[in-house]
Amino acid sequence: MRLLTIILGDLVLRENGVRAAARISGAPVSTVASALTRLEAELSLQLVRRGGGDLALSVQGEQLRNSLERLSTLCRRVYRLSPDDSLGAILTTPVTLEALFRLAGVLRAGSIRKAALEMQLGQPQLTRTITQIEQRLGRVLMERGSHGVTPTAEGLALIEVIDELQDRWSHLSRTSDNRFERGVRGRSLGSVIPSGSQSEIAEVMARISVRWLQRFPMPLFIASATAEELMTGLDEGRYDAVLLDSGTVEDRYRCVPMLAGRLALYGKDLPDTLAGPELMEALSRAPLALQSLRSGLRQKTTQFLDDFCGPDWRWKIRLMEIDSVPVTLNAVLYQGAISVLPASLRLPAGACVKRLLLPADYLQTLSLISRHDARSQRFVEQIQELF
Repeated sequence: MRLLTIILGDLVLRENGVRAAARISGAPVSTVASALTRLEAELSLQLVRRGGGDLALSVQGEQLRNSLERLSTLCRRVYRLSPDDSLGAILTTPVTLEALFRLAGVLRAGSIRKAALEMQLGQPQLTRTITQIEQRLGRVLMERGSHGVTPTAEGLALIEVIDELQDRWSHLSRTSDNRFERGVRGRSLGSVIPSGSQSEIAEVMARISVRWLQRFPMPLFIASATAEELMTGLDEGRYDAVLLDSGTVEDRYRCVPMLAGRLALYGKDLPDTLAGPELMEALSRAPLALQSLRSGLRQKTTQFLDDFCGPDWRWKIRLMEIDSVPVTLNAVLYQGAISVLPASLRLPAGACVKRLLLPADYLQTLSLISRHDARSQRFVEQIQELF
């Protein structure tokens, strides 16, 4: 791992963008983007979320932000650069962590020959590594003699930096190894966000978790996210399969229907039936809360409104997009909004909200979406066995 990779990766996180980091560092955009990708691969995690040309820190990126900033500061100290100095001078003089750790081993051993034996490296190879580091850093780090090597003042100062750099990098690497091992041993299942602890999706996911533990030896990791995040995770290999409520899936995925549930229109000021102009009148008076376009619930709601209110309903209502069912329900209960939600939703005791059941043609269908590879298909079969 090059020191420059860590420095550029930290710049991307601090500046919230590859182009901004490239502008500050003086490195080409492609170099910065590649550095970020290499750093994520080395740490086995996603530091940023990519979408729409913008970058945003992932949850893991937020958690590691301070650690990476400290690592970057140490890498700059190796080059004797302050946090505000340009990187132009080091773009063409790469130094790696591995080379620095070998240098520190030589300085501690007091002999290139002894260090080479300990590291199980050839002495000429280790000598070339030390010479290259001194050339690229532009300073003499050790005095060579017939009885071994002696650190110079520059070398002694650098050892302190390398020691902290090695400790911090080893800590991150161990965390990365744990994540990698969990990924190799276990399976991962993503799900659309349940509407509540007593919702059908929450019940299904809990049942799968317990039954999986009772039946299969490898661990199962379950996470909830929006439809867009789930599909991104499936593409990037973070999920072996995802439980999605979308009715439209590309051919490059395998789609296995699992559940189907009724939907209902919720609101305080609703007509007694769905038929007649009273429905459109109610929708024009209160804000309508819908999910994002990728959501299957939004797709079914749109189909229902097109059929019952005609295509012009979009221009006659006030529309809100909320991807959280609990937030949507709160807006319905206490802010006077209207929304289409699962009919199985349990309302608080005493809630003054009408619920009109949608016809059976408008079902929320939950399907297991996976890639077509053998590992993913076997995982889907295992999940089906648990239903």
